[in-house]
Amino acid sequence: MTKLPAYDPTLFKGAAWYYARYRPKYPPGLFDLLTEKVKLKS
Repeated sequence: MTKLPAYDPTLFKGAAWYYARYRPKYPPGLFDLLTEKVKLKS
């Protein structure tokens, strides 16, 4: 059986800024739709 390498906790260090900057944004009506579907009061 092959042993998997240990997880390196620094593997994605510094990537959060790029994720937040370049990930696709949520569609404008998403939160209205979710609020309606779960019956939240806004």
